[in-house]
Amino acid sequence: MAEHLRFVHLTGFAFMKANKHYSGSYKGLQYSVDLVEDGDGKAFEAAVWPGPYCREQTDPALCETARFGFDEAGMQAAEGWIEARYYADKGRWNAAAEASILDSAPWKKPEPPADAEP
Repeated sequence: MAEHLRFVHLTGFAFMKANKHYSGSYKGLQYSVDLVEDGDGKAFEAAVWPGPYCREQTDPALCETARFGFDEAGMQAAEGWIEARYYADKGRWNAAAEASILDSAPWKKPEPPADAEP
């Protein structure tokens, strides 16, 4: 198996613990790693989506997420998962790299039907 270029470098466990968020992009792949806390405790949640927009302005159907343990190994697993998503579908991400914010409008959450209860 050919060795792939490593492009995700989280700045360290102490940084993630203090700042709770890290994001970046690589050739059309936008990514983030967030510290999340729920009933199961703390975890790292990694997300990937195609550019050119931020996650909030991208159709949720185009976003992929995965959760990892809240430790050094979990942080490294998140880095590896993001890189694996890129190498698994380079064509998709490279096409997204060619997209321009001038050529498309950001995704907007659909309005609820008028007859829906509040």
